[in-house]
Amino acid sequence: MLGRFAEGHVAELDDDQLDRLESLIEERDADLFAWISGNMAVPAAHDHDVMHLIQKFNKHE
Repeated sequence: MLGRFAEGHVAELDDDQLDRLESLIEERDADLFAWISGNMAVPAAHDHDVMHLIQKFNKHE
């Protein structure tokens, strides 16, 4: 889920957003899937612009 997003959007992200993306990559895949798909609430630490971009991207894929 993150790979496809990163391939298409990493060049558009600023340094702070890249840091937030990197922190998401370090999370467990099962948690990421649940957060991105909306099956589980996103923890406050990851409820940010990059997560919202990823969620939007995956809704349109």
